[in-house]
Amino acid sequence: MSEAADFTGCGPVVLPGGRSPQGDDRVVPIGRHGYPREQIRAVQRAKILDAFVAELGDKGMAGARVIEVCRRAGVSAKEFYAQFGTKEDCFFAAFDVGADLVFEQGAAAFAAAEGRWEDRVRAAIRAMLETLAVNPAFCRLCIVEAGQAGPAGVERLNAVILRCRTLLGGERDLATPPGMPVEACESVVVGGALQPLAEYVIAGRATELASLVSTLTYSITLAVVGHSRALRQLQE
Repeated sequence: MSEAADFTGCGPVVLPGGRSPQGDDRVVPIGRHGYPREQIRAVQRAKILDAFVAELGDKGMAGARVIEVCRRAGVSAKEFYAQFGTKEDCFFAAFDVGADLVFEQGAAAFAAAEGRWEDRVRAAIRAMLETLAVNPAFCRLCIVEAGQAGPAGVERLNAVILRCRTLLGGERDLATPPGMPVEACESVVVGGALQPLAEYVIAGRATELASLVSTLTYSITLAVVGHSRALRQLQE
């Protein structure tokens, strides 16, 4: 069972931090129950990730405390450290699970969409932002706190940008100015989209992220398709 499997199900995709750690579906049976040890461990891990993201959403990485995460999750500190060596390990585990799920939504939307390339980009951006918007606690971890989590955090953000570059690059060549590497230009375009997301999250407007679909689609596709075609994204 993958970690991501513990956060999927019917309805909107739920990222780490989006479910109650001690909900009815997260009860761990005691005594002789017959459940595989791996299944129980996966449930405990998912509870901790949910509790950690919720704690970080309230207090930030600097203010989050393992003891409070354990209280929210209903687990012991021993169980926490059996799953994660440090608070930072928990942070990056939550980031990786959530980022994978968000990317999968975008990739599926891009593949299923019809129309011009920029219309498919719009579909992917909408899918990713709508997934983030219903998971505001995870937004803080992924969009705001990761950039302040040292080299490992920057590495993960760079990996997200690379994945989005690869996805949205699709079947076209970016018309970059002479002498400018295509990869660098793509990173500037995609990476720059993170700033308005961060501003919304910091302002407590994570649930409104989907309102940025048109603006981000325009800015990301402008250098590729030109003003007249990109402008149509602002008019829809």
